[in-house]
Amino acid sequence: MTKRLSLQNGTNEIICLDLMKSFDINSPPWEDMTKTIGLPVLSYNTHIALGGKNNSFIFMYSGIEKSLATFKFQVDKLLYIFDTNTKTWSVPTTANLPQKPRDAASFTSDGKGNIYLYGGYELNETSSTLENPPALNDAYVFNTISLSWTSLNPSLTLLRRAKCSSVFLNDGRILYIGGESSYGVPYNMTSVYVYNTVYGMWSEENVDSSEVIVEERIEHSSVLLSNGDIIVYGGWRPGGATNGTVAQPTLVILETKSMFRWRKQNVTGKFLHLNRHSCHIVNNRYMFVAYGHTIEGTVTVSRNELYILGTTNYTWITRFGQNLFDETISPKNSNNSLIIGFLIFTSILAAVLTVILTTILVSQCYHKRRILRIY
Repeated sequence: MTKRLSLQNGTNEIICLDLMKSFDINSPPWEDMTKTIGLPVLSYNTHIALGGKNNSFIFMYSGIEKSLATFKFQVDKLLYIFDTNTKTWSVPTTANLPQKPRDAASFTSDGKGNIYLYGGYELNETSSTLENPPALNDAYVFNTISLSWTSLNPSLTLLRRAKCSSVFLNDGRILYIGGESSYGVPYNMTSVYVYNTVYGMWSEENVDSSEVIVEERIEHSSVLLSNGDIIVYGGWRPGGATNGTVAQPTLVILETKSMFRWRKQNVTGKFLHLNRHSCHIVNNRYMFVAYGHTIEGTVTVSRNELYILGTTNYTWITRFGQNLFDETISPKNSNNSLIIGFLIFTSILAAVLTVILTTILVSQCYHKRRILRIY
């Protein structure tokens, strides 16, 4: 890997992981792609989602950005697009682009060309964030096909929220889990904030906590499984002037089918409790967790490990084999190029700051031969 830039400057690195290779989690075969497709700016705390025609574009919105040439903060270019076909970055012209640059927001794709932006902390041109600001309470939907933004319910006063996790459910609802209303003021985990994209309605819904008490948390992750369960992992409880404490339990399940309910989940294998990490589900069977932080006493420690959780038996595996990935690919689809997985690892580390984009493309020839390409 190339030498990473410091916290003050951010990074333009992109590294990829080839999931068609077998590897031990202690030595994953990361490939540095910065020289060929590096970010056009120095960036951290950015927001990334998939969209565009055939979901073949990566959209990077705002975050803390600096010029590659001058290292100065910039807020004039809030949106970048990466074309996975041409492998190029561009700055698009969009209609009604939200004018408040921000970090720690929610940027959630529905997989059908729309990305939903909500909350975060406002940035300015002279510092990474405004001094002790309240979280923003605005929300927008970005149509990645027409490249236009629309404000969601501008007449309503939404809850201020930043540093939460968000999940797009199959029924069109977005769940916003945890987070904080301002620095050091977290939301209780006995409720979730919900936006119904079908009916355009916001609501706050209670979560049954009779089985397990879930501590409030920020900078955690949430991933949706095919059965409707959500894995909530990691995060920390903000502690004002201190670094806060580890939020317990480390891993918990949020049931969503009939009602919202927290469920205990026994997990086997070795892993760390991380915050500010990257987390994505692969083929509904494996949860990849990369980079992040641990809290050790009053010290925050940067991590560069990779962990993989098998979601069928909730075991942290030590080795990832090619057959584990390949067996989940359906041979029935005759598309010449099929996007079967999309990993975005956007770490918001306080010391080692990395943006990792991994788009997994599988070319299917005669329904048998499969060649993995990573951009």
